Amino acid sequence: MTKIKCEVSELSQRFQHFYLFKDLSFSITSGEIWIISGDNGAGKSSLLKILANGIEPYSGESNLFIDDQKIEKENIWKYLSLVAPYQELPEELSLFELIKFQNQISDPKTPVSEFEKLIKLFELENEINRPLGQFSTGMGQKCKIILAIGMSRPIVLLDEPTSNLDASSFDKFWDLVEGMKEEHLIIVATNDEKELSKGKMLLRLG
Repeated sequence: MTKIKCEVSELSQRFQHFYLFKDLSFSITSGEIWIISGDNGAGKSSLLKILANGIEPYSGESNLFIDDQKIEKENIWKYLSLVAPYQELPEELSLFELIKFQNQISDPKTPVSEFEKLIKLFELENEINRPLGQFSTGMGQKCKIILAIGMSRPIVLLDEPTSNLDASSFDKFWDLVEGMKEEHLIIVATNDEKELSKGKMLLRLG
């Protein structure tokens, strides 16, 4: 079984003159759902962005490994998928069009059947040709989950992943993630009380 690891050493991030977090160090591997908690503004999203190589930390470093082979920073995007509140969906495209576009620019490509399984799970089969601008907030959140998890990448970062989901979709999502944890490194940032018990607590920021 593939082993996926994240190592963080003395990681700090500042916003102007204030530290969001300081000197974080940890090492985690696949096999668990890892939870990062903290109130809004505590630095959860910033930490995930650093792990995804989306922003630079103020100091310290983070590294990702697959079977003890370090993933070079410029290649992290090939191994990682992200769900986050600040992601925007192109309103003029349909879900089907967006999946096709995402697959065109992805490396490696993902079989469309992987996305189709998730579309059926979240009951969007009849909506795949509808412009995303007509979707409700909850439907849009389902699309973000489908696009991210459908890529079948080994590292999955989830920032408030079930915001705006109904109870049924909430349960489906967590059942899905639970079934993925052995073969994926999964890190969830949340301050939702319903989600905090869904994995193993890694950090409480703030």
